Amino acid sequence: MEAPDTFKDFAQGFVFESEPVLGRVVRLEDSWRAVLSRSQPHQSARELLGQALVAAALLIADRKSSSSLGVQIQSSGSLRLLQAQCSNTGFLRGLVRSDGAIHPSDLEGALLAVQLEAGKGGSTYQGIVEMGSGGIGPALEAYFRQSEQLATFLRLFADEHRCGGLLLQRVPGRLTDEDAWNRLTTLASSITAEEVLNLGSGAIVRRLFGEEDVRLFQPSRLEFRCRCSKPRVRNVLKALGRDDIMSLLEERGQIEVDCEHCGKGYVFDAVDTVALFRGVRAGGSGTPELH
Repeated sequence: MEAPDTFKDFAQGFVFESEPVLGRVVRLEDSWRAVLSRSQPHQSARELLGQALVAAALLIADRKSSSSLGVQIQSSGSLRLLQAQCSNTGFLRGLVRSDGAIHPSDLEGALLAVQLEAGKGGSTYQGIVEMGSGGIGPALEAYFRQSEQLATFLRLFADEHRCGGLLLQRVPGRLTDEDAWNRLTTLASSITAEEVLNLGSGAIVRRLFGEEDVRLFQPSRLEFRCRCSKPRVRNVLKALGRDDIMSLLEERGQIEVDCEHCGKGYVFDAVDTVALFRGVRAGGSGTPELH
């Protein structure tokens, strides 16, 4: 079953019946607009953020034990920080901070991190790969080839209205045709940005793999939704340490924190702030929680 026309934001999975290869198509429209409305980045930064969001949505589906997958980039160039995250329930958020335009050379040597969070109370796994000038797609292909020994094909696209992408990934099992992976990735390489950003999910799969035996799964809906909450902000403040926070409280009379992803504001008055550090000695701090 392909994604209905009413699904502007979707993930469409599929498998090749005769080969151990899975695929997925993702497109974001309303959620992408929601992310952009909160940051309005430079065009080159916008493109990278869109690609990272799509990559997170493409890759989370088969990580059943993970509650979310994040893609984060830090560099010493004009790209200061990029974060994109998708939960296993299809909730997306992202942000990018840059000093103007980002050139391909700015990404050389940048560090791309893949973060898998195991859910409430669970551990977080992070893998890191060094980027080249090719961008996010080639870096993630290299990451899965080196860290998980999974042959992976990614194509990621973004403009000011939509972003989308295509994933193929080799999974355990014996190929019936030793040339199958090369054949399928060659077919997939013909995909264009116009097709990914405009065609229906079934039409994309049929256009690329019309001669292959492909089964489409039930599509899932994706949407923008932030995970911020007052308890998470409390943990961030605790991690900053009692002395710094109490000094800020004395200076301003209250602590104000705005979520970078959605803009929601959190206010801690004197009573709230003192309660954060009840039982913590001066100079002490808590343990940060990813948010």
